[in-house]
Amino acid sequence: MSFGGLLRAMAYRLFRSRASMVLLCALAAFVVGGAVSLRVIGADGSAAASISETSSDISLGLAVLFPGTGGIDLVRACGVLFVRGSAVSMIVSSLLGLLFASDLKCGFVKNVAQGRNARVRYALAACALALAVSALAVLGGVVVSLASLVSLGFAVSVPGFPELLSWAAEVWLFVSAYALAATLAAILSGSEAFSVVFGLMLGGGVVGKLLCSVAALLAGSPGSAGALFSGSLAAAVSRLGGGSVLPWVAMGPAIVSIVSLAALVVVAVRRKSLA
Repeated sequence: MSFGGLLRAMAYRLFRSRASMVLLCALAAFVVGGAVSLRVIGADGSAAASISETSSDISLGLAVLFPGTGGIDLVRACGVLFVRGSAVSMIVSSLLGLLFASDLKCGFVKNVAQGRNARVRYALAACALALAVSALAVLGGVVVSLASLVSLGFAVSVPGFPELLSWAAEVWLFVSAYALAATLAAILSGSEAFSVVFGLMLGGGVVGKLLCSVAALLAGSPGSAGALFSGSLAAAVSRLGGGSVLPWVAMGPAIVSIVSLAALVVVAVRRKSLA
């Protein structure tokens, strides 16, 4: 099967599965629920002040509102609604992990990986799908956020197109890195349950924190774990969740991760036993 045929088959299976619909609806519900919370809490000044004192996340969320105007900044709102809470990275990672583990379990990979370089084509199609799904998830998050905010009566302040595009592209790069890591884990494990749990933990930053802690312990400097985490993918995603457009030099770790993980996916598929 050709690269294009593999990619179309993967996309068809992904978007026809019940699990995909459940996870995508969960992402939409997360965004809409966050927007409703901003409207309800932000409308009551005393309640907003009281809750902000006890929750830094809610305080950050309310900070996207323009006091006294009912206005809201779109980029910062999108960051709060579906990036900072790791919703988009967790959903995409678990979704792709489930798909590729299912491919191995049901024999789809064995059936299509016939012929010269067939496994390489499958691996490249898997990587392409991970990048495409990440882009669609970020775009969908922005569209659902904007529609929710407008329908709730917010006066949405839309930044210049270059700023919005830069921010969305940066989020896409980091989500793609998580998506490829989840794809690799699914191919190596072949377990649907493990792939879903790993995707949720990976996208939520739990795996990153554990790796930083282990690296600090191995280096004999447990106190350096925080410094290591500050340079991790999860820390950059957190900054993007605040609505910040990062300098492009900060995209280096994400780009290196994408290239490295894509290469590892190719190696893993080529060496995977399909018996």
